[in-house]
Amino acid sequence: MTQTNPPSQPASPLIYPYGETLVEAGHTMEIAPGIYWIRMPLPFALDHINLWLLKDRIADQDGWTVIDCGITNDETKTHWESIFAKHLHGLPILRVLVTHMHPDHIGLAHFLCERWKAPLWVSMSDFLMAQWLSSKEGGVAVGASSGSGGAADHYARHGLVGTEDLERIRSRSDYYSRLVPQVPRRYRRIMEG
Repeated sequence: MTQTNPPSQPASPLIYPYGETLVEAGHTMEIAPGIYWIRMPLPFALDHINLWLLKDRIADQDGWTVIDCGITNDETKTHWESIFAKHLHGLPILRVLVTHMHPDHIGLAHFLCERWKAPLWVSMSDFLMAQWLSSKEGGVAVGASSGSGGAADHYARHGLVGTEDLERIRSRSDYYSRLVPQVPRRYRRIMEG
Protein backbone atom coordinates (compact mmCIF):
# COMPACT_ATOMS: atom_id res chain seq x y z
CA MET A 1 0.00 0.00 0.00
CA THR A 2 1.42 3.35 -1.02
CA GLN A 3 0.56 6.42 0.97
CA THR A 4 1.42 9.90 -0.18
CA ASN A 5 1.20 13.01 1.92
CA PRO A 6 1.10 16.55 0.59
CA PRO A 7 4.35 18.46 1.03
CA SER A 8 4.68 20.57 4.14
CA GLN A 9 4.27 24.28 3.73
CA PRO A 10 6.91 26.53 5.27
CA ALA A 11 5.83 28.52 8.32
CA SER A 12 6.90 31.68 6.51
CA PRO A 13 7.87 32.41 2.92
CA LEU A 14 11.43 31.74 1.85
CA ILE A 15 13.62 34.82 1.68
CA TYR A 16 16.39 35.02 -0.90
CA PRO A 17 18.78 37.74 0.29
CA TYR A 18 20.40 38.01 -3.16
CA GLY A 19 17.16 37.80 -5.13
CA GLU A 20 17.70 36.14 -8.49
CA THR A 21 21.48 36.62 -8.36
CA LEU A 22 23.43 33.40 -8.84
CA VAL A 23 27.19 33.09 -8.73
CA GLU A 24 28.63 31.75 -11.99
CA ALA A 25 30.51 28.45 -12.02
CA GLY A 26 34.23 29.04 -11.56
CA HIS A 27 33.63 32.27 -9.63
CA THR A 28 32.93 33.27 -6.05
CA MET A 29 30.60 35.78 -4.46
CA GLU A 30 31.28 37.26 -1.04
CA ILE A 31 28.09 36.92 1.01
CA ALA A 32 29.57 38.09 4.34
CA PRO A 33 33.06 39.24 5.31
CA GLY A 34 35.40 36.33 4.57
CA ILE A 35 32.61 33.96 3.43
CA TYR A 36 32.37 33.21 -0.29
CA TRP A 37 29.67 31.31 -2.15
CA ILE A 38 30.69 28.92 -4.92
CA ARG A 39 28.14 27.23 -7.17
CA MET A 40 29.32 24.16 -9.07
CA PRO A 41 27.31 22.47 -11.84
CA LEU A 42 26.02 18.91 -11.49
CA PRO A 43 24.96 16.64 -14.38
CA PHE A 44 21.69 15.65 -12.66
CA ALA A 45 18.15 16.98 -12.29
CA LEU A 46 19.49 18.90 -9.29
CA ASP A 47 21.88 20.86 -11.50
CA HIS A 48 24.21 22.51 -8.98
CA ILE A 49 25.72 22.34 -5.52
CA ASN A 50 26.56 25.24 -3.25
CA LEU A 51 30.09 25.14 -1.87
CA TRP A 52 31.85 27.59 0.43
CA LEU A 53 35.23 29.23 0.70
CA LEU A 54 36.11 30.77 4.08
CA LYS A 55 39.02 33.04 4.89
CA ASP A 56 40.89 31.26 7.65
CA ARG A 57 44.02 31.29 9.76
CA ILE A 58 45.64 28.11 11.05
CA ALA A 59 48.91 28.04 13.02
CA ASP A 60 49.75 31.66 12.09
CA GLN A 61 49.16 31.01 8.39
CA ASP A 62 46.47 32.87 6.47
CA GLY A 63 44.57 30.93 3.87
CA TRP A 64 41.25 29.33 3.05
CA THR A 65 38.97 26.56 4.22
CA VAL A 66 36.91 24.86 1.52
CA ILE A 67 33.54 23.48 2.61
CA ASP A 68 32.43 20.69 0.28
CA CYS A 69 34.02 19.90 -3.08
CA GLY A 70 31.71 18.95 -5.95
CA ILE A 71 31.81 15.69 -7.92
CA THR A 72 34.85 14.32 -9.70
CA ASN A 73 34.69 15.37 -13.34
CA ASP A 74 36.76 17.54 -15.66
CA GLU A 75 34.28 20.41 -15.64
CA THR A 76 34.37 20.76 -11.85
CA LYS A 77 38.18 20.53 -11.79
CA THR A 78 38.37 23.28 -14.43
CA HIS A 79 36.10 25.53 -12.36
CA TRP A 80 38.24 24.90 -9.26
CA GLU A 81 41.40 25.79 -11.21
CA SER A 82 39.73 29.05 -12.24
CA ILE A 83 38.91 29.80 -8.61
CA PHE A 84 42.51 29.02 -7.59
CA ALA A 85 43.81 31.45 -10.23
CA LYS A 86 41.34 34.30 -9.69
CA HIS A 87 39.96 34.24 -6.17
CA LEU A 88 42.50 32.98 -3.61
CA HIS A 89 44.60 36.18 -3.59
CA GLY A 90 47.82 34.18 -3.39
CA LEU A 91 46.75 32.35 -0.23
CA PRO A 92 46.71 28.54 0.07
CA ILE A 93 43.84 26.24 0.91
CA LEU A 94 44.60 25.18 4.49
CA ARG A 95 41.91 22.53 4.94
CA VAL A 96 39.04 20.84 3.15
CA LEU A 97 35.95 20.26 5.28
CA VAL A 98 33.33 17.85 3.98
CA THR A 99 29.86 17.97 5.53
CA HIS A 100 28.87 14.44 4.50
CA MET A 101 29.67 11.55 2.16
CA HIS A 102 27.38 12.28 -0.78
CA PRO A 103 29.36 12.39 -4.05
CA ASP A 104 28.70 16.08 -4.69
CA HIS A 105 30.16 16.93 -1.29
CA ILE A 106 33.22 14.65 -1.07
CA GLY A 107 33.83 13.80 -4.74
CA LEU A 108 36.82 16.07 -5.37
CA ALA A 109 38.24 16.01 -1.84
CA HIS A 110 41.19 13.92 -3.01
CA PHE A 111 42.00 16.45 -5.75
CA LEU A 112 41.80 19.47 -3.44
CA CYS A 113 43.72 17.80 -0.60
CA GLU A 114 46.50 16.58 -2.90
CA ARG A 115 46.72 19.84 -4.85
CA TRP A 116 47.11 21.93 -1.69
CA LYS A 117 48.60 19.36 0.72
CA ALA A 118 45.62 20.23 2.90
CA PRO A 119 44.04 17.90 5.44
CA LEU A 120 40.52 16.53 5.00
CA TRP A 121 38.16 17.22 7.89
CA VAL A 122 35.10 14.94 7.98
CA SER A 123 33.18 12.77 10.44
CA MET A 124 34.47 9.24 10.92
CA SER A 125 31.27 7.59 9.70
CA ASP A 126 31.19 9.67 6.51
CA PHE A 127 34.89 9.08 5.85
CA LEU A 128 34.60 5.31 6.28
CA MET A 129 31.42 5.07 4.21
CA ALA A 130 32.92 7.15 1.38
CA GLN A 131 36.07 5.03 1.42
CA TRP A 132 34.06 1.82 1.25
CA LEU A 133 31.66 3.01 -1.45
CA SER A 134 34.49 4.27 -3.65
CA SER A 135 36.27 0.91 -3.37
CA LYS A 136 35.69 -1.99 -5.74
CA GLU A 137 34.02 -4.00 -2.97
CA GLY A 138 31.65 -1.29 -1.81
CA GLY A 139 30.98 0.38 -5.13
CA VAL A 140 29.14 -2.56 -6.63
CA ALA A 141 27.82 -4.48 -3.66
CA VAL A 142 25.70 -2.03 -1.72
CA GLY A 143 22.06 -1.45 -2.43
CA ALA A 144 20.60 1.95 -1.65
CA SER A 145 23.81 3.93 -1.81
CA SER A 146 25.32 3.01 -5.14
CA GLY A 147 22.50 2.11 -7.49
CA SER A 148 21.26 -1.28 -8.69
CA GLY A 149 18.25 -3.24 -7.44
CA GLY A 150 18.69 -2.43 -3.76
CA ALA A 151 18.59 1.28 -4.48
CA ALA A 152 15.51 0.90 -6.68
CA ASP A 153 13.75 -1.02 -3.92
CA HIS A 154 14.69 1.68 -1.42
CA TYR A 155 13.31 4.48 -3.62
CA ALA A 156 10.14 2.51 -4.41
CA ARG A 157 9.47 2.08 -0.66
CA HIS A 158 9.71 5.85 -0.35
CA GLY A 159 7.30 6.77 -3.13
CA LEU A 160 9.25 6.67 -6.40
CA VAL A 161 7.07 4.41 -8.51
CA GLY A 162 7.79 5.46 -12.11
CA THR A 163 8.92 2.40 -14.07
CA GLU A 164 11.45 4.35 -16.16
CA ASP A 165 12.95 5.99 -13.06
CA LEU A 166 13.29 2.67 -11.25
CA GLU A 167 14.86 1.03 -14.32
CA ARG A 168 17.36 3.88 -14.61
CA ILE A 169 18.35 3.31 -10.98
CA ARG A 170 18.60 -0.46 -11.49
CA SER A 171 20.94 0.07 -14.44
CA ARG A 172 23.44 2.11 -12.43
CA SER A 173 26.59 0.28 -11.48
CA ASP A 174 29.70 1.67 -9.86
CA TYR A 175 27.66 4.85 -9.49
CA TYR A 176 29.39 6.15 -6.37
CA SER A 177 32.91 5.16 -7.38
CA ARG A 178 32.53 7.00 -10.72
CA LEU A 179 31.72 10.23 -8.89
CA VAL A 180 34.11 9.56 -5.99
CA PRO A 181 36.93 7.47 -7.48
CA GLN A 182 39.24 8.17 -4.58
CA VAL A 183 39.08 9.41 -0.99
CA PRO A 184 42.09 10.87 0.81
CA ARG A 185 43.86 8.21 2.87
CA ARG A 186 43.88 10.31 6.04
CA TYR A 187 41.44 12.65 7.66
CA ARG A 188 40.91 14.76 10.73
CA ARG A 189 37.80 13.64 12.54
CA ILE A 190 35.10 16.20 13.19
CA MET A 191 32.48 15.46 15.79
CA GLU A 192 30.04 17.10 18.12
CA GLY A 193 31.53 19.31 20.82
